[in-house]
Amino acid sequence: MKSAKKSELRHLIEFLRTAGVAPEKLQLSECPDFIAVIDGQNVGIELTIARHEAGKFGALQIEHAQSEYAKALRRFVEKNARDGDDGLIIGISFEDGIPVSAEDKGALPHVAGLISDASATLPNPGAITIWSEKWARIRDDTGIRSTRFEPSAPLPEFIQNICLYRDGKHDIKVTGSRGGITPDFDDSALLPILKSKNDRLKKYAACDRSWLVIVSRVTQFEGHSPEAERGNVAFSSFATTFGNVNVTRPIPSDFDETYLFKWPSEVMLLSGD
Repeated sequence: MKSAKKSELRHLIEFLRTAGVAPEKLQLSECPDFIAVIDGQNVGIELTIARHEAGKFGALQIEHAQSEYAKALRRFVEKNARDGDDGLIIGISFEDGIPVSAEDKGALPHVAGLISDASATLPNPGAITIWSEKWARIRDDTGIRSTRFEPSAPLPEFIQNICLYRDGKHDIKVTGSRGGITPDFDDSALLPILKSKNDRLKKYAACDRSWLVIVSRVTQFEGHSPEAERGNVAFSSFATTFGNVNVTRPIPSDFDETYLFKWPSEVMLLSGD
């Protein structure tokens, strides 16, 4: 199964669990994405991700590049690790909307070296935050930075700081956050989705009912397995995160039921029975 389909299936399973729906049967498809037997009926389910865009590059495109950078950074840090040097969590705070440049990728060994040098001084447990030079100056100017405990270093423009935490209980992991002003999920986000998916509905295989599931606030995992406590690389997506739901009803959806799923715990019926 392709990774994109695995991700879709994971979101669908979480949606069904949160909605309290237990299909008698679930199979992968292409048009629709899935076909489920629910209460004896064949339900075609189309799943899509809600997103907002920012700047020259698409927000999800930027986040994907940042995630790929984080995966590569983890591999460099692992390569530098000493025997028994485990239990390190690397928390990256990203600047919203700033892409990864070729120069940033070329500087990966340097950034990994900064992390390895700083983590070598950490007690177990222990933590330290390395600030970018830009944000160190901002914090100095506002008087909220402690130079003794918060060192600064030349970091890529899209990284605000890197927080290192050691607890010695697992392998090296990377996590982090992205920030910005969270927009509402309104007509500007919904209507382009409906226009695209209403057209796709015309090509559906024959089903008794049709569902559209719009997923927001997604999280990407790399190297995740059911036995593990969490994935080795995990980031929440700001590009797919929305605040209040403020859409004009009734919505112009051709689907029997249209849902908004705010991963991982909130399901809202936008239209339908």
